[in-house]
Amino acid sequence: MEKKNKNIRSFLSAAIAYSDGLSKGSIVLLCVVSLLCAACNVLVPLLQKKLLEGLDHADNSSIWIMAAIAAAGCLFLMLENFINISIMLRFRRELEDAMFDSLAFKEQPLIREKGAGVFAGAAIGDSEQISRVLAAGWFSIGFNLVGTIISLVITATWELYFLFIVLGAYVLILLAIFFSNQVAVNYFRKEKEMTYTVSSYVREMADTHRSIFTFGSYRAYQELLGDKRDARSRFAGHSERAVALGSAVIRLIQMMAVVMLFFFAANDLRVLSEVERAAKYPMIIALVSYLEAIFAPVGTLNTTYSLAKKFKAFYEPFSEYVVRESLGEVPLDLSLNLHDMSLIQDGSLVLASVNLPVEKVYGVYGLEGEAKHYFLSFLRGEAYPSDGHIAIGGARIYEIEKYLRLGLITFSSAPGDLFERGLEFNVTLGKQLLSDEDYESAWLSYQNALQDFFAHLQEGSAFYRKNMANTRMVLGDFFAFDARHLSSKKLQKEIVSVFEEISDAKRFVEEIGHSVFTRKYAKASRYAALLSELRLESLQEREFGINGKKLTLGDRALVLLARFLLPETKSPFVLLDPLDHLPVEFHNVAVRLLHQSLRGRGGFIFSQDVDMVTELSDEILFFSHGHMVGKGTHEQLKKKHKEYRRIVSSSKIKELPEEPEPTKKRKPVKKTGSPS
Repeated sequence: MEKKNKNIRSFLSAAIAYSDGLSKGSIVLLCVVSLLCAACNVLVPLLQKKLLEGLDHADNSSIWIMAAIAAAGCLFLMLENFINISIMLRFRRELEDAMFDSLAFKEQPLIREKGAGVFAGAAIGDSEQISRVLAAGWFSIGFNLVGTIISLVITATWELYFLFIVLGAYVLILLAIFFSNQVAVNYFRKEKEMTYTVSSYVREMADTHRSIFTFGSYRAYQELLGDKRDARSRFAGHSERAVALGSAVIRLIQMMAVVMLFFFAANDLRVLSEVERAAKYPMIIALVSYLEAIFAPVGTLNTTYSLAKKFKAFYEPFSEYVVRESLGEVPLDLSLNLHDMSLIQDGSLVLASVNLPVEKVYGVYGLEGEAKHYFLSFLRGEAYPSDGHIAIGGARIYEIEKYLRLGLITFSSAPGDLFERGLEFNVTLGKQLLSDEDYESAWLSYQNALQDFFAHLQEGSAFYRKNMANTRMVLGDFFAFDARHLSSKKLQKEIVSVFEEISDAKRFVEEIGHSVFTRKYAKASRYAALLSELRLESLQEREFGINGKKLTLGDRALVLLARFLLPETKSPFVLLDPLDHLPVEFHNVAVRLLHQSLRGRGGFIFSQDVDMVTELSDEILFFSHGHMVGKGTHEQLKKKHKEYRRIVSSSKIKELPEEPEPTKKRKPVKKTGSPS
């Protein structure tokens, strides 16, 4: 897709892009209510004039009609505000969804450069601001201005000077709105840029405060933010003062318009007789009422223009966050291959050429520091090697859509990847637990849905209304697409083009399809067995806290191990230090369960535990200074490589304790605080 979507260049087109069916219906209703409200504003002064002109008559019907229309106008105004609020909330939800969805299809530069906290603030804060811009009255102001024009036409037939007063006032008001907002928005943009900068420094301080308190002065560090915080406050002050000055000037112009109206009316009345004056008073009172009605849209016009000017500052970075790049490639199967992968950085060799079909369980030994970091980044598709590439199912891994890519290679979770949701969610991550029979039935249904999708693609009917539910389910599972994404004709063509490249649909369904299926479903019996084997039942009533801070390190490690073991998948895997933090009595249990889970799969185990790597690996890859200098079993490498013998000789072969008895439950640890 294009870097910038041409269909979203203004707030109105953005509003259409982020409107669901309910929002569009609300916009239509809002326009109708705004038209009725404008009509009431036009009719009330007319009825005032009629009422005052008929004071000598006994009929009071005009009073009741005017009261009813005035009450209806207030009701319509209230409805207009309520509908605007509803539209704003719908927009906010859609914008937040778009921001959250962006995590599924791209590596967010905002997270990489300024941290997850700044991204979270942008997702919630920017969505809030943009939704207020989109629902700021642009869908009703047009009808209010129509009411203003009709009022001017009516009053122009009464007194021509009134028309010139209003037109002159509006010209001055528009100039005040333009210039005050030019200044205000200029400083607002600077304030927003400084806000992002300050936020990233505050996040950095929160993350590193222990080191600051240990090795430095907190106040000295805080003072480093002083200039930036002062600049942010200065820009905010200039912006607010420009807005306040503009509002004061607009109010002054409106008051001067009233003064001019009375000035011309008084001069007009002086030359009239008493009878003629009495006849003209109702018209003057009606003109004053019309003046208020004619100026009614000014406040909304000022607000909406200001927000429209700010829209670019809000939406430009937001649109960069949520823009979806080309759909890329789709793998044909789960075969993983490293093709002459190497990395040279700043003229130094970090990782030498690695050429390997990943058809076995490989222990990785000797790959440390920067080389290990980039090796894992290449496997995740988050970085590119200098030469060569990694392919899964024939597709270059960094060309595969992020959401699909991360589901094809099973990475063990990092120690802090826990949620404040309880045991079941933290093990399943939302998978639906099914009986063995229901699981097999669900898999059969899923295969049929994928086969139907391929059949519909061949027929050219995948995006027909009758097939859209199945298409949306499949593409939602594979690419995190929803109805908003799939409404794009360009994306539909790209999807058809990508899937036409799949030559063996049956194998794709059995391998890629099954890998995606295991994201959604798991066997309840396997879940229960893992809880029993790893003694996790005692955690079912425990609070986990954010990132599992209320659990011991050992309990966290057991939960993450259960998460890794739960899916019955043949996907390639990357296992990072699987025994770290595990209670010692569970090491043998973990090795046995991992051995069962990894059988028949290809992948990598990174660990300094030679015993465990030897036990679980088919072969060990031995690296030295970024070069893969050996490949074979533990015994083969000991015979062939002196350096390997020297390194592993320092690692003691430990006698692991007996496995804990399955029936014995661990007592929860009582703690007074969270572990560091």
